Amino acid sequence: MWMSASTTFDPARYSVLQPNADVRAGSTFAPARYSILVPNVYVRAGSTFAPARYSGLFPNVDVRAGSIFDPARYSGLLLNVDVRTGSTFATA
Repeated sequence: MWMSASTTFDPARYSVLQPNADVRAGSTFAPARYSILVPNVYVRAGSTFAPARYSGLFPNVDVRAGSIFDPARYSGLLLNVDVRTGSTFATA
């Protein structure tokens, strides 16, 4: 688990089944919303990220700063998703 300054983090919300989470300063991150099927989540500063929308079929997600990302729109067939700075990404 890696965190930098200014990140809001409640470790009590994490389970042992989420071993890899990287939240950068300024990110909005609600760990209580994660399911045990999303083990690797990496959120950069300024990202808007709603983990509750995941279906559990996306083990590796990298959302870059400034991205708008709606994971609920995924079909579950994209295992590795990388959204770059400033992009708007909606697969549905």
